[in-house]
Amino acid sequence: MALVKEVILGSSSVFRRQLLASTGLQFTWKSSPMDEKTITDSSPKFLAEKRSIAKASALGAEHPACIIIGADQTLSMGEQLFEKVENRSAARDCLKKLSGKTYYLHSGFCLVYQESGESSCVTLHKEVVDTPLALRALSVAEIEAYLDTGEWEGVVGCNRIEGLGIHLHDSTYPLNTHSIIGLPLVPLLSAFRKLGINPLTHPAPKWSIDLPI
Repeated sequence: MALVKEVILGSSSVFRRQLLASTGLQFTWKSSPMDEKTITDSSPKFLAEKRSIAKASALGAEHPACIIIGADQTLSMGEQLFEKVENRSAARDCLKKLSGKTYYLHSGFCLVYQESGESSCVTLHKEVVDTPLALRALSVAEIEAYLDTGEWEGVVGCNRIEGLGIHLHDSTYPLNTHSIIGLPLVPLLSAFRKLGINPLTHPAPKWSIDLPI
């Protein structure tokens, strides 16, 4: 059995922190030192998985005996991968391309653990949740009004559904809000229970888990 002294959310996203806090699980959070742009893959789905593991593992090396939650999102439309953009012009181009179209958000998350004295992390769980989304056919005025909000900064797809970005979406698909925001809570909590950690009955560390052989 391995002792878990703490759960750390490896993300600086305030929205992910709010989601996880809503479950009652006691945790801390830290930004991962991993630069996600250094991790590449031809598949947007597997890229989200690889980046979530890389981010979590970078923190696991600094925080032994802790479960690290890693998370990452990618977005694709057909074969095209959409990354976060650096300026308003690129955000405008992104929204124009997605306007009136269906695309997929790939929300990857993982749980990793590194024992004290070990040199590498163990991946306890990894998963990617695919969510179809559709933007309305947006007018130029709507795109510019949304760009004025600044919500496009630091988010794939250049819109935040948890904010004013909700105005941009069609009702074609049900909105899986947790996954869209970036932390699929139902599969995440299921992964914890499989490890023997039930935040409903025992929300606070310390816990003991069996590590995979």
